[in-house]
Amino acid sequence: MRLTAKNEILFKEEELVDFLIKLCKELRNKGTPLSISEVENAIKILKTYCSLTGYIKEKEQYIVPFNDFKEVLKAVLAKRVNYESVFEEVLNNFVLKKASLRYKIVRDIEFNLKELRLHYGDRIPIAKVKVLVKNPSKKQAFYTLWKLGVIKKDSRKGVFEIARKEKINSIVSKCVEHNLKDLNKAANYIMLKNIQKCPLRRIKDEKDFYLDSIEDIIRNKLSIEDLPSTKILELSLYAFEKKRRNVSKFLAKILAHRILKTPLEVKSLDSSKLIKVLKEHGLLDSQIIGSILNYNPKAVNELIKDYKNTLLETLPSLRLESQRLVVSKLSKSPLNKNEIHKIISNTNPRALSSLKKIKCNNLNVSERILIKAASKLAKVFEYYRKAFLENNKGYYDMANSVLEEYHNLMKQYSSTIPAHKMSELEKTITEKIDVLNALLASVSFGIPSNLPYILKIYGASFQTLHLLKEVYEASVDDEVKKNVLHAASMVVQRLKTKYRSYITTAKRKKTKRKTASMVIRDSIYNVLRFEEKPIVYQERKKEVKIILLVDVSGSMREFAEHAILIASTFTKSVSDLIVFREYVVKVPNRILKNPILLVEFLFNLKFGGWTNIALALSEVSRRKGRKVVVMISDLKQTVKGYNPLDEAKYAVKGSTEFIVLTPPLHDEVFANELKTLGAKVYAVNNVEDFVRKLAYIFRSS
Repeated sequence: MRLTAKNEILFKEEELVDFLIKLCKELRNKGTPLSISEVENAIKILKTYCSLTGYIKEKEQYIVPFNDFKEVLKAVLAKRVNYESVFEEVLNNFVLKKASLRYKIVRDIEFNLKELRLHYGDRIPIAKVKVLVKNPSKKQAFYTLWKLGVIKKDSRKGVFEIARKEKINSIVSKCVEHNLKDLNKAANYIMLKNIQKCPLRRIKDEKDFYLDSIEDIIRNKLSIEDLPSTKILELSLYAFEKKRRNVSKFLAKILAHRILKTPLEVKSLDSSKLIKVLKEHGLLDSQIIGSILNYNPKAVNELIKDYKNTLLETLPSLRLESQRLVVSKLSKSPLNKNEIHKIISNTNPRALSSLKKIKCNNLNVSERILIKAASKLAKVFEYYRKAFLENNKGYYDMANSVLEEYHNLMKQYSSTIPAHKMSELEKTITEKIDVLNALLASVSFGIPSNLPYILKIYGASFQTLHLLKEVYEASVDDEVKKNVLHAASMVVQRLKTKYRSYITTAKRKKTKRKTASMVIRDSIYNVLRFEEKPIVYQERKKEVKIILLVDVSGSMREFAEHAILIASTFTKSVSDLIVFREYVVKVPNRILKNPILLVEFLFNLKFGGWTNIALALSEVSRRKGRKVVVMISDLKQTVKGYNPLDEAKYAVKGSTEFIVLTPPLHDEVFANELKTLGAKVYAVNNVEDFVRKLAYIFRSS
């Protein structure tokens, strides 16, 4: 649909339908009441009018003077006098401005063709083009037309083809649709869309062209976030090979950000190419390496030579299967005693089966035997687990055979124990063996559980809770699971007591108020501790609810678990505990008040997935009354289609205080926007700081 030089509208019926739908949408936005029936009436009346007046050309095309076109549509779509001026303004924007824009784009395309001395429908040999583009201005014109699709390359025939004039309309329509006035900018926009669709083979064949295009796209500040990661990786690699370091680094940074934000994409990427690009630009830190190995553990082959120490540090954050592969690869390379100690300390006990062929000359006989024993016991556990789950007798036989080897090794170890104390490495391996025995008891008959012994070793700590979770997840017997939950609830009770006593002296005040406002519990604690001024008084305040929002995406696991435990400690202060990732769940108060239910909730809570902060904030906005909102998150909105800032405006405005606790690695842009809205944002460096800050917030509210 277009406006001709004689001020006539030329259109086909299907083009008219699209045009009227868009026109009516814009009119509705301006306040004109319209529905689909008005669109249908406009089409019928306009077609009838064209039939009566003879405004019909060949090939089912209609050609109507613009003024007639305007008056017919005005009669149908602007039913009241006060809507007529709005209608005319919108129609002029749709037709006249777009017609002038269309004319400008066509003129610019023809100007570039003229500069290159080319015409519509021409064919130019590829060899001739190489001479043609030596001139910088001609190269720019040629590349602009190539990006637009006016010029296309046919490699089989060895020529470049210029499109025919009638095929230019679709290209011009794309530019008009997106209101792109500058031809170079329009070419970059269309090129960006083409890169999304084109196969990697085509990019490989035309490296220079695509790299020039990407460089121009970056220079014009167009977003390349919609490009697939596979293409960004290939383009970054090509740019590095062509010594375009700035382009390569820009693309590599986007890749690094994506790996942290959505690590699942790593599965589709070539690990050797990915490591090469990130390594060349110094972007391989422990977090990125952890994200890569979790979803593409084979990448360890490229990392093991130069990043051995980083691999050792990232082991605790890896999933079990990834840990097994990484430990297996590490054990094949020469290691010193400290590195072996780190591997065993940072690894899930179930992954120790990969240590059987470890290479180290600094180990004594006892340490070697213990490492072999731990590896055998981990293998026993896996066989028993498979036997139990699959009801396969063959696995039982294999498990019993390996278990006998383990017992022989332990007897051998007992006979070689030196007179001096156990080394630190031996202590660490022994602790892992104790854990494996606890796991083994959960999947095999006749082996007594040593949970009480484990609790005695580790005490009431988060390490114990994580250990019990391992046993709970590995267990296949309901009675064992019940015992684990009971043991974990005791640990939770002790942790809650620690939190309570940790901040008893959080906020004292000297006052001569009546004893009715005295805080009995805190005062008794202080008397028992022989404090100089033990009496703690509480100011009378209006009741304020605390709504706690906890991000349970993968990166927030440790903070989230502590937050839920602290919330259960101060249930009187918390009105709502909401956990969120791509969905939002309100945790019932009955779970927070019951230690066994709370442990079961924590043990079955799945960390990972996408993060939808906007949805969580909208949930807060619906809660009425005086409230303090405390949000624990890294502030990274990974679910597309939502704008968290819009929801944050209502959430901050509707609360008496809005507090955000976030780890050091967070979305700083969104954090600054929250501060501008009036929220208090605190970056906590570690779990200890986080516990102290959150406990203080609960205690002082």
